[in-house]
Amino acid sequence: PLDAIDFTFNDVDVKESDDYPKFKRSHTLDEEKCVKCFLCEETCPKDAIEANVTVKKKEEIVKYPEGVSFKDLDIKGDIKIDYEKCTYCKLCDKLCDALEIIPTEASPLNVYAGKRIEVYLDECDYCGLCEEICPVDAIEVSCETPVEREIGEISVEGSIDVDEDKCIYCNWCGTVCFEDAIKVEKEFEGELILQKLEQCDPMGCQACIKICPTKAWYIPQGKDEEKIAVDEDFCIYCGSCELSCPEDCIVLNRENVRYEEFNKNTPWAKSWLEALETIKISHKIEEEFRDIHIEEEEEAEESEQQMEEIPAIDPELEEKVQQNLNVLEEILAKPPTRFFIEGKIGKPKSLKRDLISSGQ
Repeated sequence: PLDAIDFTFNDVDVKESDDYPKFKRSHTLDEEKCVKCFLCEETCPKDAIEANVTVKKKEEIVKYPEGVSFKDLDIKGDIKIDYEKCTYCKLCDKLCDALEIIPTEASPLNVYAGKRIEVYLDECDYCGLCEEICPVDAIEVSCETPVEREIGEISVEGSIDVDEDKCIYCNWCGTVCFEDAIKVEKEFEGELILQKLEQCDPMGCQACIKICPTKAWYIPQGKDEEKIAVDEDFCIYCGSCELSCPEDCIVLNRENVRYEEFNKNTPWAKSWLEALETIKISHKIEEEFRDIHIEEEEEAEESEQQMEEIPAIDPELEEKVQQNLNVLEEILAKPPTRFFIEGKIGKPKSLKRDLISSGQ
C-alpha cells in the first residue's frame, strides 16, 4: 500500500501492464462542496495534498477614508472563538493578521492539527470578516463603535491538488473534511485486534506508534482506557504495527483486498491471484510440487550399458593393505620423519630402517 517497491522486467514497469492486478483505491474531491480551506493539507501524514489557495487579505477588502488607519481610531468590540466548533482550517488565519492558528501535530486525539487561535487585538478592527469566512460558525465578532469604512467581498480562489504518487489513501483528509467533500476508498479491509496488553509498554516501546505511516496509533489519556489504541479510520492495514510489536500484542486480520480486473488468460495469472490471496491471509500459500518427467529413456538405457561393474575386493588383500597403511601411519607420525618431509633435516637413518623392517 505504500508503493515502496519498483517492479520492472526488461526495463518495463510491470505495474503499468494490463496483466498486472492493480489495487482498487481512489481519492475523490467534490469541487462543489470544497470550501478551499487548508485543513486536508495540514493533516495529511505524507504531504500528498497541496492547497494552492489564495485568500484575499483583509487590508484589500476593508477600505477606510483616504489617509485614515483603523489603528488611529478608538474602535471597541469583541471577538469570541468557539473551540468546540473550530477545525483550525486556516481561512481566518490567511485572511487577517489579527488571528493566528498555533499548530500542533495531528493525531487521533487531535485530528484538526491545531492547539489554539491567538487573537491580536491591536491588529483587529472588528470588521467581522473572520466571522463571515469561517465555514463552521466558530467565530463571533461584535463592533461597538460606529466606523466609516467600506467592507468588500471575501475572495477565496485556487485548487486542492493531490499527488497520487505520495497518497497512501489513509483517509485523514476524508475524515477531517467537515464539508464531506473528500471520499477515499482503501484497497484493504480488515480489523486490528489487541491482545496480551499486560505485556505492552507504550511509554518505553512505542514501536507501533513510530512505524505507523498514517499516525493511527496513540496513547489514550483516560484512566479507564487501554494502554495503547488505534483509530482504524486512518488505518490502511499494511501490517507494519503487527510485525514491529516485540510482544505480539497486535493481530491484523485482512478481510478483503480490492483490485481492478486484469487479464487472467496469461500463464502467470494464477500466481497473481495466489499473491492477492496471500495478502488477505497474511501468510504464503503452501506451494504444490510435482515431478517433471523428461522423456530421455533411450539415453538413460545407453548410459547404464556403458557403466562398468565395479569388481569386488578380495577380503584378504584388503586386510593386508590396511595393515601396511597402519604401519605407514606410525612411521609418518614420528618427529624425524615429519621434519624430513618439511625439509628441516636430512634423511634420517631411522626412516630407512623403519621402511625396511615394515617391508615397504
